[in-house]
Amino acid sequence: MFFSSFDREGYDDRYLAARSRIDDLCFLIVSGRISADDARNAFGAIRADYSRPDQENIELFDMIYGSRIERLCDQFVGGSTG
Repeated sequence: MFFSSFDREGYDDRYLAARSRIDDLCFLIVSGRISADDARNAFGAIRADYSRPDQENIELFDMIYGSRIERLCDQFVGGSTG
């Protein structure tokens, strides 16, 4: 995904990479190319990669992106298992 300089302003490359991976995952969910369980597992992997060096921001990451993944799974792949 392309980020303008405005989108990148104030964020480190690690966060931008995680955000890009989340966006790709969201596309897979919306297009129905991934199951809810696989989406949650993929989010867990992205979360683990992001949280290793940045434990202090993981709650915010979960609040923003974890809830986004759950909402999309519920809305597009009917996956309310977790």
